[in-house]
Amino acid sequence: MQLAELVQASNAVARTAARLEKIARLVEALHALAPEERRAGASWLSGELAQGRIGLGPAAVRRALAATEPAGAATLSVAEVDAALDRIAAARGGGRGRRRAGRACAGLSGARPRGGAARRAREGPRLVPGRGAG
Repeated sequence: MQLAELVQASNAVARTAARLEKIARLVEALHALAPEERRAGASWLSGELAQGRIGLGPAAVRRALAATEPAGAATLSVAEVDAALDRIAAARGGGRGRRRAGRACAGLSGARPRGGAARRAREGPRLVPGRGAG
């Protein structure tokens, strides 16, 4: 599944007040995930990272995204982003903050959409720690 599709599902859940509709959207999104993506996708929809704390805060992620070129279209899969987060979480030793930021830039390359999608992303996709699907 493309990360953008999971973000759309999360935002759809957040937009509705109807409990049964929220459940239906979440079930639909979880069923659309490949088996290897379900752990990460379910974690993200609940506002958590599958890796737990990775030592990289929201400001560092915003800086990493700002340092990347905008993508013409959605290109990252849930599995690719999950693997990038695994690499970021694995950084150890001196200078690990810089290594984590570098890995974030490399792992999120092309994650920033252009145009209207960029505006919607700035408005707050709900796939970040502490901001579950609603």
